Amino acid sequence: MNSHTPSARDIIGSSPLIAIANEAPPKLIVDPPLPEPLAEAAIVTGASKGIGA
Repeated sequence: MNSHTPSARDIIGSSPLIAIANEAPPKLIVDPPLPEPLAEAAIVTGASKGIGA
């Protein structure tokens, strides 16, 4: 019995992307919370604003 669980690489192959030498690391930019919804304990996500949908 084979106990090997296939990885994504096993299933779809290696990535078509190539590494770029000396590339800067990605940056995560987070906006500060909105004061009014925060005071009301409401949560606003990008999905609820229609961003990335």
